[in-house]
Amino acid sequence: MLCPNCSLKMKQTKGNYHYAESGLDNVTLTNLTIYICVCGEKMPVISDIQGLHKTIAMAIVKSKTILTGEQIRFLRKEIGLKAVEFSKLLSVNKVSVSRWETGKEPLGRSNDKLIRLFFIRKTEEDCKQMLQYEVGPLLAGISYKTHKASPINIPMNKLKTLQPCHLH
Repeated sequence: MLCPNCSLKMKQTKGNYHYAESGLDNVTLTNLTIYICVCGEKMPVISDIQGLHKTIAMAIVKSKTILTGEQIRFLRKEIGLKAVEFSKLLSVNKVSVSRWETGKEPLGRSNDKLIRLFFIRKTEEDCKQMLQYEVGPLLAGISYKTHKASPINIPMNKLKTLQPCHLH
């Protein structure tokens, strides 16, 4: 493979990749094929971006910390809603959604849980099956003491088995 920046041949390797393209600063893809060039360019090989994004979204929903603005935006986009549609769904002003997503206003506990539950339900509809894990302990285990997102590590060699529709 040739580098899109300098046209030199890129070296293929396996390793970890900080997946900044997701819009999240805490996602690392592990055991991933990456093409690396001497100029510094890195190109990950991701064969199932849709499945990867669903897996990241479910990892966010299962996280033990309050949702960050980046995570709210990621989940909203994964659900496929515009900010105004999302605000109507949550019965809040669209300005509130904007402020949550930019980190200018903290997300309340009730809306944090509602967003997670809506994502789970939407995923069940998309999968045409109930997801087999307990929601009560998931929601009870969220810590509202920190607003920092936990690291998300996705082992790419296990991506198929981690996708929400395969979690039964």
